[in-house]
Amino acid sequence: GGETPIVSGGQAITGWEPDADGRWKASTKVDNFRQLYVDGRRAVRARGGPLDGGQLHGEDGYTTKAAEMADWKNPADVEFCYQVVWAHTRCKVESIRREGDLAVITMLQPHFTHARQKEGVHIELPDYVENAFELLDEPGEWYLDRAADTVYYLPMPGEDMTKAKVVAPAIERLVELRGTLDEPVANVQ
Repeated sequence: GGETPIVSGGQAITGWEPDADGRWKASTKVDNFRQLYVDGRRAVRARGGPLDGGQLHGEDGYTTKAAEMADWKNPADVEFCYQVVWAHTRCKVESIRREGDLAVITMLQPHFTHARQKEGVHIELPDYVENAFELLDEPGEWYLDRAADTVYYLPMPGEDMTKAKVVAPAIERLVELRGTLDEPVANVQ
C-alpha cells in the first residue's frame, strides 16, 4: 500500500566517481547499451557534427581533415549517423588510419554498402558522428567504453552524480505476450 510499482528492464549504474574535465565515470557489467537515463531523463550519446572536409573514399569509407580521429581510442565503437529525407541510418566504423594530414575511415561492411546502394534513399556524408570518448564535451552526454566496462557522463548543471539515479537498458524484451488462434491473449488492460 502507498507504493508505486515500477516494471523496468534497466539496471542501475552506481559507484560514480569524478574523472577529468568535469566528467564522471562508473563501472558497469551491462553489455553494449545504446541508451542511458539519468534521473528519468534520456541522456545523449557523445556526439559531434559532420566530418570536417569529409569526402567519400572509394567504395568503403571517407577521408576527413580531422586527422586526430586516427588517434581515437575505440574507433570500432564509433557510428556515423545520416538523416536523409524520412530515414535515419547508422553505420559503424571498422577502422581509422592516418594518411598524411587526413584520416581515412573504413566503414564496417556490408551495412555501409547496403546503405549507399539501397533502392530509394541513399546515404552520402554523415550528418553527425556518435559514440566516441573524444566527443564527450557537452553536459548531458555519455560514452560507454565497452572494452573497459566503464561508462562516462558529463553532468548537466546542478546534477549531483553522488545522488543521481542512472539506469541503462539491460534486457531487449521486457514483456512478451503470445497467443494462438485457439488460445488468444486476453484480458490485457
